[in-house]
Amino acid sequence: MIRVPNGELALGTRCLDGGGLGIVIPHVDTADEARAMVDAFRFQPLGHRSIGGGYPQFGFAAVPAQEVVKALNDATLVVAMMETPRAIENADAIAAVPGIDVLLMGTNDLCLEMDIPGQLDNERVVAAIDTVIGACKKHGKWPGLGGVYGKELMKRYIGRGMRFVLCGSDLSVLLAAAQEHHLRRQAAARVDPLPHMLRIHVPQRLRADGARHRLAVRAGHPGGVEAKRGPPCHADTVARDDAEHQRAGRQARPVDHHPLTRVPHS
Repeated sequence: MIRVPNGELALGTRCLDGGGLGIVIPHVDTADEARAMVDAFRFQPLGHRSIGGGYPQFGFAAVPAQEVVKALNDATLVVAMMETPRAIENADAIAAVPGIDVLLMGTNDLCLEMDIPGQLDNERVVAAIDTVIGACKKHGKWPGLGGVYGKELMKRYIGRGMRFVLCGSDLSVLLAAAQEHHLRRQAAARVDPLPHMLRIHVPQRLRADGARHRLAVRAGHPGGVEAKRGPPCHADTVARDDAEHQRAGRQARPVDHHPLTRVPHS
């Protein structure tokens, strides 16, 4: 699904040629504007979209023109956004245009146009929603809802008949995932440092001058430390560096929570 600016029909066609299977045009106020969308985004007999070759939708393979026309006309979703009182008044005429699939309510912009910004549950909005739903039912189209993401209000409008519901955008989904990841990292940083922070007591017998040892920490294990001969780190250096960190008022360096983690040599 690709949203292109109002009036940018040529751009919308390029997006479809590039692999898109749906075009959303904002601020569609009249049936004439809806017909212009269909003319640009549908092949004959519904519109006058030009045919090319090597469509991504077919894996760039050579496909007979008749098959291309039928398959893409059937698969492409053409969505007209209703974002002004004028559009709501013309909902029936817009829904009657062959080739339009969805009448999508742009609820936030509609509220602005109605001079009730942010009042998504206002009775005027409810009435507009009912108008769009009624027009879509009459002409066999899908009524759509955008801009309403509160659980209870979304449930209310779905109950009234909304069937094409925007639940967010790629930006909001990525941002939510990034914030969740950040909170997990913050929570992990606040965990009591033991046993996940490095706390090593090196036995005297392992402190011989020139001796080098490989120290491993098993996260969550009561013993915590296992010492084995071999590279790559010197026990005295690690213990001394950790003590210096504590004297400086800092916590010991964290160890990755892998079941068996090498302690790096400073």
